[in-house]
Amino acid sequence: MPILSQAFEMAVQQDGWASLANMGNALYQVDPGFDPRTYGHKQLSKMISKLKDRFEMRAQENDGPIIFYVRMKE
Repeated sequence: MPILSQAFEMAVQQDGWASLANMGNALYQVDPGFDPRTYGHKQLSKMISKLKDRFEMRAQENDGPIIFYVRMKE
């Protein structure tokens, strides 16, 4: 989906990873009506994790909540 690629490009950091939260915010900027439930997923994280051919996800725990990061596969 082009909208996911566009949101990723808006949220990506210099290390090639984007936090899932920042990507979600970018998705809302690109399309305020975006909802992963439209595509059969309850959460953006579950949607991205199903797109293994396009995205890679990792989790990082920092003395608090777990933060998810996304990277596009080449």
